[in-house]
Amino acid sequence: MFNKKMLLLISFLFCVVLTGCSINIQDLAKQSISEMVEVYFSGAGDFSANISSGQREEPYEYNGKTGELKDFSVVTMLVSDNQKCIQAEISVNDKKATIILEQDLLSSSYVVDLGYKVSEDDKISIKYKGSVVDLECRSQNFNIKSSDALEIGTEAFSDELENLVSKRKLSAECYLRIIDNPNDKFNRLFWYFYIYAENGTSHYCVINIEDGNILTKS
Repeated sequence: MFNKKMLLLISFLFCVVLTGCSINIQDLAKQSISEMVEVYFSGAGDFSANISSGQREEPYEYNGKTGELKDFSVVTMLVSDNQKCIQAEISVNDKKATIILEQDLLSSSYVVDLGYKVSEDDKISIKYKGSVVDLECRSQNFNIKSSDALEIGTEAFSDELENLVSKRKLSAECYLRIIDNPNDKFNRLFWYFYIYAENGTSHYCVINIEDGNILTKS
């Protein structure tokens, strides 16, 4: 009887130790975020513009490792122009500032980082060549918030992420962004979760902002 009790006790303690030392993939993924969009604005008129805001690493590079996180708000404008840089005026809660946007050669859009994070209740507009576009905060109406999307993404790749764990650290970095299309006036928006590992492998999925369903996974 004594031996049986001791055996049960040892088995119980062994299970407790294993549980206490188990790897939480969700926590590791959160610790390995290199970019996470939390707030998203968009608007369209004589030109189209959007703002993705949150935190991302600095320097910003794909290397499978997460750097120090900084607040950001990337302004993207799609205008009928063909210059290397354009100048616009942004108004955030009636505080105006001149911004210089550089052309992204891949998308032909113009981008700039404001260097700070905007809030969902901010009032934002952009003026370019006499035309003003008011930006609407779309993320406040998402059924699936950024934290939900991160959880859905990491759960979808739980096996892949577990295989990337070394010495209780994730040998990869995670990105959470918004996919949009200014050509349809931002009517279709999706979460995009991306994993880039130190060994060069990568995984991604596209998540519905309304119900959290995964639309594409690779």
